[in-house]
Amino acid sequence: MPSSDHQKSYAVVADQLRQASTFLFVPGNRPDRFQSAARSQADVVIMDLEASVHPLSKGVAREQVSLWLAAHSPGIPTLVRLNRPETPDAMLDLQALATIAGIGLMCSGAEIGPNLDRILKAALGQFPVVLLIETALGVEQANQLATLPGVCRLAFGNMDYATELNLGREGWGLIYPSSRLVVASKCAGLAAPIAGVTASIRDRQAIDRDAKFERSLGFGAKMCIHPEQVPWVHEAFEPSEQELAWARRIIEATAESHAIGLDGEMVDRPVIERARRILARAKTQAD
Repeated sequence: MPSSDHQKSYAVVADQLRQASTFLFVPGNRPDRFQSAARSQADVVIMDLEASVHPLSKGVAREQVSLWLAAHSPGIPTLVRLNRPETPDAMLDLQALATIAGIGLMCSGAEIGPNLDRILKAALGQFPVVLLIETALGVEQANQLATLPGVCRLAFGNMDYATELNLGREGWGLIYPSSRLVVASKCAGLAAPIAGVTASIRDRQAIDRDAKFERSLGFGAKMCIHPEQVPWVHEAFEPSEQELAWARRIIEATAESHAIGLDGEMVDRPVIERARRILARAKTQAD
């Protein structure tokens, strides 16, 4: 049974995770980086117990993360990325976090099955969960995964997925799985999913290219592997001045009619709704 502290913080953290657009990873075995990550411009910090931690260091990382969270208030929403549900480490991770309130969990390699069910059952009402979908099977199960109890958002593990399917570096093979996650999230009433990382740490051109492409596919956020990437991703996911000007013109022009012509283009309900969403997103980010 979740404690009252967990119950009070659950809804708050879940709402923060839904609204966030930047998620910054920090290795769980690097406590020297925890505070700087928490002070970054990221909306959410992901304390990683999985991919960035050597198998022989799992126990140490688990202890360092749980002790730090128990002793500090991070100041920004925090996820802990658990080891994959099929591994013994996953439940050990969860047990180490049992008394920590005000955080969420990220489940790696999410696929339908008893292993994931066990994690979600233990987390329900205590930790909101982001499911990281990294496999072909996970992509095909996206609609089911999005509706599991306690899931507040989906994320795409682009690197693992591309490796599993032996995809080229051009990125075209990521369009299908991206669209699956976007549609599954919408149908389940979740926020737009979180796009995967860009491996080029300090290449702003690569970050801009990837983030803008991912946003065009319907992603609402992106994971980062270095603090320097965070402001670039923020900028890419914010409506541009050109988009805002367009949206304002649409709203002003359609104040008295829901179907008009503007600049040679038909403006009807879907276009008006898109304009409203652009303005609403800009207001949310400004707040």
